[in-house]
Amino acid sequence: MRDYFSALFLASLLGAVCTSLAGSKLEKYMRYLASLICILLIISPLRSLKLSSPSLPEGTLSVPEGATLSALAEEEAEKEICLAISASISQGTGITPMSLCIDIDWNSSEPVIKALTVALRTEDLPQREDVSQWAEQAYGVPCHVTEWEESS
Repeated sequence: MRDYFSALFLASLLGAVCTSLAGSKLEKYMRYLASLICILLIISPLRSLKLSSPSLPEGTLSVPEGATLSALAEEEAEKEICLAISASISQGTGITPMSLCIDIDWNSSEPVIKALTVALRTEDLPQREDVSQWAEQAYGVPCHVTEWEESS
């Protein structure tokens, strides 16, 4: 239990330090990411809970068989982090990504982003190096830029 509160305290402290160092343009995004990480840490003890829905009437929303709260939380957190990073890239480079995927390592004590994949419109591809360099510098992870393909 002591490790749990220590991790939460350190994440909060690091979030505050990163937010104060981020500068005015990125401050709200850093606060947002720090908050998401703290929320993930807070709900991490619930990882072992199994969700089931035997009392739901047929035709209503149900949880997939064997799904855990942890897996659902990780999926939702990944979506929110993608939105925040995409907005940050758009603000930092002036180019709005059409989609963004992240490779996150959920197996460590706290989630670690390992790589980014950014999809740009065809007309934005000449700036792919600028976007890649900006993202790598901002997040400290490799960033791969691809052409966005609209799915039918």
